[in-house]
Amino acid sequence: MVVTEKEPSAWEDLFKVKLNKVETAHVRIESTFPMDELQEHCKAAETAYAYYLADFGRDPGEDVFDNRKSTFIIMGTEEQWNTFIDRFGGPDKEFTRQLTGCGVAR
Repeated sequence: MVVTEKEPSAWEDLFKVKLNKVETAHVRIESTFPMDELQEHCKAAETAYAYYLADFGRDPGEDVFDNRKSTFIIMGTEEQWNTFIDRFGGPDKEFTRQLTGCGVAR
């Protein structure tokens, strides 16, 4: 589950900080938060994915992301959030800045 990479991720480049990384078959999380906390978040997200598929009668082990992962970036500071919004916040950055989270299709 713990990811070790030699090269910085795009998110580390954006925030200019080293991020902890964990992933499962369908989920990846990057954040400055402690590794054990991220592992619990990743486990919860993977469980939600399995229940979602099961609700539609699909095999929870099925890959509906076409070999990609749903990636969550959990920001630990206001500075990280503002950097993210400045880059990805859309046309109304000040509106988006007031939200508690948002998605980016990459």
